[in-house]
Formats: sequence, structure tokens, C-alpha cells
Amino acid sequence: MMYDQNFGFCRGCKKQIIWTRTPAGRNMPCDPGMITFTAGAGSETFITPDGQTKRGKRSEEGERGYIPHWATCPNWKQFKK
Repeated sequence: MMYDQNFGFCRGCKKQIIWTRTPAGRNMPCDPGMITFTAGAGSETFITPDGQTKRGKRSEEGERGYIPHWATCPNWKQFKK
């Protein structure tokens, strides 16, 4: 499966991000670097490589995904509509 992703930089904090396209066709900024997580077992938000949003917790085994950049950006409020 081919994923529609590319790298860029956050306008707020200048950190590198990866853009992932959601199933609805919208761009989602995420922190680069995949995280392993268990879906349904926690309250963190993860974005899968194909753009699905899932809630869960970090784990040693399970699915792989990204952390949405809004969860880690110190300037996230400037982008909230």
C-alpha cells in the first residue's frame, strides 16, 4: 500500500513534521518517527500510516503509528480554528 506522506517543518515551533493524509483527504501534521501502540487501551491519540486516528497507549508490541504534532507542539494554540 502506498501512503501519501511528505516532510516539512512546523510554522509554530520549527520542528520537522511529516504530513499524513487522512481518509477524508485532509493533511494531518505528525511528529516523524513511528511509535508502537496498543489501540483501545489508553487515552493517547495515534495516526496510522494510512491516516486513521486511533486511541490507545504506547506499548512494546502492537500497531505502528505517529503522534499528531498538535500533541507535542508548544505553539499548537496558534493553529486552532
